[in-house]
Amino acid sequence: MEAVILADRYSRATVEKIIQYYKRFGIDTVIVVQGSGLEQIEEIDFDFGKIIYAKVPKNENYILQLKRIKSLISDSSFFLTFGNNFCKIDLNNLKKFHSRGGKVASIATVRKNNCYENAGFMVLETDLFEYVTDKMSKIEAHLLSRILQDDELGFYRYDGKCENVYANKQIFY
Repeated sequence: MEAVILADRYSRATVEKIIQYYKRFGIDTVIVVQGSGLEQIEEIDFDFGKIIYAKVPKNENYILQLKRIKSLISDSSFFLTFGNNFCKIDLNNLKKFHSRGGKVASIATVRKNNCYENAGFMVLETDLFEYVTDKMSKIEAHLLSRILQDDELGFYRYDGKCENVYANKQIFY
């Protein structure tokens, strides 16, 4: 199973921590998507696997970025990381939750201020690309809400430690 990191707003230190976190759970291919002036794909092999740096046009929203790297995803399901929070979720449990639910998408959530927020990790099926339209620009507000309408979105609730990566600019644990 692969992982995709939508890294536009993350610091380099944060991206490196997320890659190391995936490594702890046996994820051997991580696709790091970053907006830049160039469009290029660079693969780097490491002892634990492969990191693919996908540079995409800087002005593209996350949905367009996902569509652009669709061909790099070889498994039918994959992890996705993006958002304000980074939580110490057991990714094996999230994957099992997703597999048992049989949904197109499962999002890890954390309770903050009497509501649930994106906890930084999702498991998605490549079937989600069937939901994407040209009018969509936001993953949560547009794509996930459309998937929810078809009852194809699972919510994995997490009660542990989280950090706001935008406020802290990097992950400290």
